[in-house]
Amino acid sequence: MDAHAMTGAGRQPERRGAFDPQPTLTGELVALRPLRPDDHDALYAVARDPELWALHPAKERATPDGFRRLFDESLATGGALLITDPGGGEVLGSSRYHGFDAARDEVEIGWTFLARRCWGGAHNTELKRLMIGHAARFVRTVVFHVHGSNLRSQRAVEKLGAVRDPLPAGTVIAADTRLTYRLPAFDIRVDDLSGPDVAALLAEHLASMHGHSPPGTVHALGLERLRAPDVTFWCVRQRGELVGCGALRQLDARHGELKSMRTAAAHLRRGVAAALLRPRPAPAATAASASRPARARPSSPPRRSTAASASSAARPSPTTATTASACA
Repeated sequence: MDAHAMTGAGRQPERRGAFDPQPTLTGELVALRPLRPDDHDALYAVARDPELWALHPAKERATPDGFRRLFDESLATGGALLITDPGGGEVLGSSRYHGFDAARDEVEIGWTFLARRCWGGAHNTELKRLMIGHAARFVRTVVFHVHGSNLRSQRAVEKLGAVRDPLPAGTVIAADTRLTYRLPAFDIRVDDLSGPDVAALLAEHLASMHGHSPPGTVHALGLERLRAPDVTFWCVRQRGELVGCGALRQLDARHGELKSMRTAAAHLRRGVAAALLRPRPAPAATAASASRPARARPSSPPRRSTAASASSAARPSPTTATTASACA
């Protein structure tokens, strides 16, 4: 579970206030809380692995003195977070918010490191989506700065969908070149369709479907049908505002149908649909689904496949619908 998969049933838009750089966030694979002075030893037990810093310029962070400097600096920023296993509390690493800029409407996420057993994508993906989901309450964009030598981190942020800022013509990327990536910040969560803003967006969607389709050819679902046990519905929010939605109707254990994909008119061509269609960890039960009959829960609307124009394929997993038709 991540920021978009945590219980969001009936959630109303949140008021935008001062950015909170040290939230407590919990997912299926990782949990985050503010870094404390007494976390030093447990965190150094992770950081002392030199492989963590093999592609990073600051390789001395694997040494006691080098890590002490990093740890003290992290505490001083007031934005550092400890990453733990939500089940047993094992320390897994650290990350940080930095440079909140209200005028530019952005905040940086960085200084992330994870124990090697967490490498491979799932832990870091959930970590970043928890942090991005939190940031989306306050800003429109998250920023990542990555050194030119750190190919692992470059691949990780690109996997999230972040796009690198253009470099001046003729720039040769060296080990110490700082690359800047930006990603629209969206908070994507399973929703129970009880909010008036959700009803309004779906009404707009239905009106559009009927207005642009021949009679008898509209298969879009209404509110009550979208609440059925075989449908999972997501809302996409940015700074508390509803900017899009989408659903997946489960046909069987391996097949589903995309439904009700809609981006609010004011947010078209800003990456809302792309963010919603990215694979994500399967959501835990929400307040809306707790009373529903047990069934396999899809992790996200599947990605479009080039194999057929009317179907799309998600990354397979035991609980993921792997094929979906593209009906509204």
